[in-house]
Amino acid sequence: ALEAVMAGAAEKAARRARESAEHSELKFRRVRTEDQELLNSKSLSERSAGPPSLKLRIYRFVEEPGSSFAAEIWSYIIDAMIALSVVTIILQPMIDPGDGSQKAVWLTLDWTFTSVFIVEFVVRWAVCDATGQISHCKFFVLPNNIVDLVAIGPVPLEAILGLDAEEMRLLR
Repeated sequence: ALEAVMAGAAEKAARRARESAEHSELKFRRVRTEDQELLNSKSLSERSAGPPSLKLRIYRFVEEPGSSFAAEIWSYIIDAMIALSVVTIILQPMIDPGDGSQKAVWLTLDWTFTSVFIVEFVVRWAVCDATGQISHCKFFVLPNNIVDLVAIGPVPLEAILGLDAEEMRLLR
């Protein structure tokens, strides 16, 4: 009787293993087929579309550092400028004697960094719809772009509203 129960359990386990293997194989084939269809459709669309547009090439340059060596270098330059900008914001109160003698230097650094960041932001906005995945309006509500706007906003606001840099330090 025990042997019959054991044989039945073994047969049931073997059947479940076969069913599981068949299910996994079917799932794998479906995924592989979907992937192949996607690859075929991409290659077909790329063949019919021709070379990428200037807008798409610019998008890849500013948004995809791995798309080319130049894009990677540009990404490193922007990262270095962000780091230098933060360092100047941190060092200014420690180095500046407060008598206004260095105000032109700090203002020039602020405007230099901010100008580069504004140009980069505008270019990224201008080409954000190159892949068809994001609209110009949706660009502004993405978290990283909100951070960019908050980061570049204080310097132009100071100039427009005639505020002192110290009043906007917390926002920066």
